[in-house]
Amino acid sequence: VRSTSIASIESCSNSTLRFDYFSRGSGGRKPRPGSLHQMGALTVSFLEMFLKFQLRAKHSLDEREEAHEHIWRIEVGVTGDIQQGRIASMPHLRAVLEPAVSALQGKFLNAEPLLDPDTRAFPTCEHLAYYFEAEFKKRLTTENIPVKLTQIQVFVDELSGEETGSAKLTLSRD
Repeated sequence: VRSTSIASIESCSNSTLRFDYFSRGSGGRKPRPGSLHQMGALTVSFLEMFLKFQLRAKHSLDEREEAHEHIWRIEVGVTGDIQQGRIASMPHLRAVLEPAVSALQGKFLNAEPLLDPDTRAFPTCEHLAYYFEAEFKKRLTTENIPVKLTQIQVFVDELSGEETGSAKLTLSRD
């Protein structure tokens, strides 16, 4: 078995399906729409769906003590069993997760009571990734959505659009 490629399907606004596949022998076939499970010599090994969110919020850190605003981008990956050709309904999943992001919209993160004390003290991409992990898991459980979080990446951008950096929390696939 040899790895042949990673394919990406853009679907719906701000959402991505990504899957790895393996083929046996030479001339592995490419995925066909509607055939995500097994396609002859092609077997899907791991499928993730990604949703992207964005918020504007202020914070203050040692490097820049004065409160300043950033654009924060959050990308969340989920996996699960494919039913009706998809891992989950993207619009429904977005509606379930969006309130966790919206709750921080326009806030000063250092003083936001929704965040734990460590995150308020250091509202960084790393701490926000853990905050969103907990919030997203809680919402997925409450809504009984049968998906599993695989990753959360939080990007921080200047208002000019320049990306400052990001932190990626990768969760176990087990």
